[in-house]
Amino acid sequence: MSHVIYRPRPLRRGFSLVELLVVIAIITILAGITTPAVQMVRASARRAQCQNNIKQIGNAALQYHTLHSQFPSGYLGPADANGLGTNVRFPSGNPTETQLGVMVQLLPHLDAEVVQREITRIPISIKRTHASDTFWYNNAAAKAAGARKLEVMLCPEVNSSRDTSGTIIASHIYVDGSNPPNIELKSQVDNTLGRSNYLGVAGLMGATQKAPANPLGGIFYNRSAVKQEDIRDGASNTLMFGESLGSMVANQLEYSHTWMGSGIAPSNNGIDKSVPYAFNSAHNGVVFFCAADGAVISINDNIPANILQVRCGIADSTPF
Repeated sequence: MSHVIYRPRPLRRGFSLVELLVVIAIITILAGITTPAVQMVRASARRAQCQNNIKQIGNAALQYHTLHSQFPSGYLGPADANGLGTNVRFPSGNPTETQLGVMVQLLPHLDAEVVQREITRIPISIKRTHASDTFWYNNAAAKAAGARKLEVMLCPEVNSSRDTSGTIIASHIYVDGSNPPNIELKSQVDNTLGRSNYLGVAGLMGATQKAPANPLGGIFYNRSAVKQEDIRDGASNTLMFGESLGSMVANQLEYSHTWMGSGIAPSNNGIDKSVPYAFNSAHNGVVFFCAADGAVISINDNIPANILQVRCGIADSTPF
């Protein structure tokens, strides 16, 4: 008869309450150390992507100039009998002409020819008035194309679909001898539209728009046709595109810009988040611009307005 003796296994010792608390404390400390570092890396990556976006847009404008011997127009707004749009406003406050912005003209140079083909029924030319043409938002094909989300026009730091008051589908600066000029905005509560966080630099808008009568005027304005030789301050000294979210109220985006219909922003307000027609950004302390030579420039967001206005003008002859 066999006799088997069973010995109980030794009990495994678990963590004590003190040891568990120590481990939890260590994990908490490590998380507190690494989380800000990870956030900084992500913010740096978003900044780099934003800089790359605005550089692509600047290069597209330079390619356009190479092809057409002039920069694209700021936007195709109302025109007078001479085909100029310096002193004409929206009749009865409603947009006339196509109101297509500068970004539409750059589509072939931003690998977005497919999008441009969707709106080819709308003429894109400053050599004629478009009074008989339809405002882009009222054209079904153009509106459908305008719903495209084009990543190159979106700063990754911004949620551009959260505007609360409206989306700007047309903006027009007209002068009537007053200083500053009048700015008309047409907005629509429509979160389906593609946004742009980058606008052309219009410069200081005064009693007249274009240089040399307005030496602080910029490269882009209504029906503009600025050439490289018009930039007397030098391409590297003149800002061409800048970031613009729209306007913010209590850290909430109130208005944002469409890439189809928002073309430019003046420098009158400097860098300001309280108005939709000014330059601003979601980055901490800086706003990115692209100069007329294609270089990306980081500008402190507390720069005095008069200094920014000089940087935006094409013929003010002010050295830096």
